[in-house]
This record gives sequence, C-alpha cells and structure tokens, in this order.
Amino acid sequence: MVPGIGDSGPGHWQSLWEQKSAVRCSRFSPASWDEPRADDWLQAVSRAVEDAGPDVLVVAHSLGCVAVAHQAGEDLACRGVVLVAPPDVHGPLFPEAAVGFTDLAVRPVRVPALVISSSDDPYCTPAVARRLARQWHAEQVDVGPAGHLNEGARLGRWQVGWDLVHEFAHRIGAPAIG
Repeated sequence: MVPGIGDSGPGHWQSLWEQKSAVRCSRFSPASWDEPRADDWLQAVSRAVEDAGPDVLVVAHSLGCVAVAHQAGEDLACRGVVLVAPPDVHGPLFPEAAVGFTDLAVRPVRVPALVISSSDDPYCTPAVARRLARQWHAEQVDVGPAGHLNEGARLGRWQVGWDLVHEFAHRIGAPAIG
C-alpha cells in the first residue's frame, strides 16, 4: 500500500484492506509524510517493492500514485500497479508542500496498470484522469461521483474498489488480495 500525503488514517479503505487481506500486506514508509519530497517517496516506493518481491501488486492512492507511476516507468520490479485517485500535479488544489512531484515526467509504466478515478474528484478532473491513464498506458475505470476516494469520502471498506483490484490482480496473475 502506498498512501497519499499524511498517510491513510484508520478509516481509510487502504487501512481497512490491510486488516482484511488474506495475503501479506505492507505499507511503504517515507520519511516525509506531511511535507512530501519526491526523492524520498521514490526511494521509499522502490525499497518497499524490493522488500516485497516481484510478485507484489502495488496499490497507491493520491500522491502515492505519482511516485508509483514514476517508478513503474523506470525499473519497479512488481506484478502490477493500481493507481487510485491520482492527483493533477498542475491542478489548482495540488499542495505546494509536495516538493518535486510536479517535475516528475509522466511516461508509460512498464507493468500492467489500472487507474481508478472518480467523476467528481476535486484533485483531478475526469479528463485529466483519462489523460494520465493514456500516458501511463493503463486501463482506467471511473467509479462515478465518489469524491477523492479517501477517508473523507466515507467509503469504509470500499467494496467497489476491492472488487476492481481483486479482478485486476486475477487478470495479471498477481496473488489474490483476499
């Protein structure tokens, strides 16, 4: 699991999935959760994936998507990536505290990828989500109006997302998530 800025709280679907998952689940751990630095997050993603091994399916949320997609366009040795609610790094609500993320190139990822977005995400318009999916060479699913797909959206265990990730994992031959 690769959360966004500030980590995922106890009611966030990522935290709830970690508790529910039948497979080993771990969370990446950058040094800069609240004032994220791109170099720190990129290194933390690489370390976490290396520690987990090549069969890992990486599930990222928000700013974590930017770091994961960047590394997956380089040399991230994993089975695939799921990028949930990627932000528009050039959008008006993108946090100034996210130093260096706006400079990361958007390029195709080298592993199977799925983008899951919401039609009313304040951090990313549907058009930008579709563009990012195209640039990353990822499948894309818009789950309709659900906000930023975070704890604030009150998704709980977010069964729709769980099902999408489970189906994607099955299709790419990644270990089942539950």
